[in-house]
Amino acid sequence: MRQRTLERSRIFRQRAPDVVASLYKRYRSAAIAAARRNNAALYFAEELQLGPELWSFGNPNTCPSVAQYQKMFGNYTTSTDYYGGTYLVDVTVISGVLNAIFAVGQAAGSIASLGAGQSKQFLLTPTSSSSQLVLQEGSTAGASAGAVVTVSVKRVLNADTLGYQDTVAASPSYPSGSMGMLLDKSYAGERGVNVNNVPTQSWVTDDVQYLTKGFISPSDTLPLGAFYECEFDLSISAGSVRLRLGDDFGPILTSSGHYKFIGYAGSFGRDSMQNMVANTVATVTNVVTRELKGMHLRQATAGAKPTVTRVPKKLGPELVSNSSFSDSSTWYLGAGWSISGGKLVATSVATAYQVSQPVAIEAGKDYQVSITADSISGSLSVAFSGGTSTGIGSARTSPGTYTESIKPTVGNTHIRLMAASTLSGSFDNVSVREVLEWTYVLSFDGGDSLAAPGSVIGANLAQPYTMIASARAGVQGANRRLIGDSSRSLGVTSSGVFAAINHGGSGVYGVLPSGSVTQGDMLLLSADWDGVTGRLFSKGALHNSGAMSAPTAGAQPTAIGQRGNTSEFWNDIIDLVCIAPQVMSDADRKAIERFAALKMLITYGG
Repeated sequence: MRQRTLERSRIFRQRAPDVVASLYKRYRSAAIAAARRNNAALYFAEELQLGPELWSFGNPNTCPSVAQYQKMFGNYTTSTDYYGGTYLVDVTVISGVLNAIFAVGQAAGSIASLGAGQSKQFLLTPTSSSSQLVLQEGSTAGASAGAVVTVSVKRVLNADTLGYQDTVAASPSYPSGSMGMLLDKSYAGERGVNVNNVPTQSWVTDDVQYLTKGFISPSDTLPLGAFYECEFDLSISAGSVRLRLGDDFGPILTSSGHYKFIGYAGSFGRDSMQNMVANTVATVTNVVTRELKGMHLRQATAGAKPTVTRVPKKLGPELVSNSSFSDSSTWYLGAGWSISGGKLVATSVATAYQVSQPVAIEAGKDYQVSITADSISGSLSVAFSGGTSTGIGSARTSPGTYTESIKPTVGNTHIRLMAASTLSGSFDNVSVREVLEWTYVLSFDGGDSLAAPGSVIGANLAQPYTMIASARAGVQGANRRLIGDSSRSLGVTSSGVFAAINHGGSGVYGVLPSGSVTQGDMLLLSADWDGVTGRLFSKGALHNSGAMSAPTAGAQPTAIGQRGNTSEFWNDIIDLVCIAPQVMSDADRKAIERFAALKMLITYGG
């Protein structure tokens, strides 16, 4: 009997990833269907579906010492099907410093620097058959080199349905590339029929004013108020061109290739190709322009860009002993360090003196490392040490709670807190946990991040509505809004209260059972209002309800990541958002909540 039980347990563990993947697909489909039934807009960053490993140059790789950089991926060619695809590039530094990652002919994944144990991931869409991935050890030719790196390159199989791009016209870099558009998943990337039926457009011009010389659509065929996607093949032998799709202009193109572009027809209902310099010679063929159905989000201004980022979804157990510094046990304290009142205290610590303890880590695995700096003067870094190289995190110079991922290198056996300059301050809650599973989310910086379509469900939340959002709570101390307009919002107040708020009168509020929302908490909040009564749900369970007066009149749009276009910005990740212009049935609301809970492994009580 015991043997059969162990065998069943082994089989379940083997099948567990498939079970989770099946649940994800089923819950995703149910959430999309529920959103569509309620004419709701649903936004989330899609999970990546990856093809096999394409990196064929071997790992690890060492940047050469003469040319000082190495074109390590070679050319993208149509014969190997690289050109035109989207790829996830993952670079990890084993030793040395990597100062740049980019692709010849396009900007992608540029960095300040990566040190040992640090990684960079980004999406790359080659725009030319001569595009090359470049890893650069230094910044000056002939400089000393020798950074050792590992590289992974895999094709993204579901690139067309990822639902985001860094500008109106380009594919995203990842995770630090800015999000310019987030597709409404209520329509799951659904496209309309092709509205183009025109012959090939060719022209040669010496027009000194560079006016439009080729309309793709035969007439104003694009109904206003919708988003459109245009694909076309371009053959160009001289000059440059760009596409206008509705109100939006694409990038200036100088190379032949296949291109895809998304634009919004707000006041102009035509797609057209423009020559940008005199004597341009170009041919446009295979044009397909289709409506991209749904209510899609774009940042309100060029600076208001949340980012798509990869974050840990599932973590292993805590590996640090006495992580809250309740006493001085388990920690080695160098000169100038002490433990007092449940805090790690640094008093004019010189660079050579550190704090450390052994931890059970393995080289090459990902670990989430975090620390809270209550006060700090100088610079502190968290690192893995031992062996011949150190996996080191970013230098911290101001108070706050910092979380990052670090890969140990061969021989690393300790967690170490390193003073990079004369350091004084108070620190707490050092944590090291293995990352068992990753997911993809939107990251908001608490500054000017905003995604708004002009209006999701009207000028504001004046009619009955349902709002759903899952997110991680960021730094407290100011009001933070997940969804909102000038009158109503769903978010966190300065005291850690989450609420569906009516700024023009009475509102419905709620407090977590612990009494507050603290930094790092995963939230799954829902609120609805039927014109009389407001309800607030936490992780699927009704938390509070009561009468709510009519909202304050206003014309500000419903926004994601702040309250309207005014203030109270969110400052952490937002995993899923749904907004409906009516009160959803409990069954439909729960379908979306269950999907949100599964995406971030949130305990769900609905």
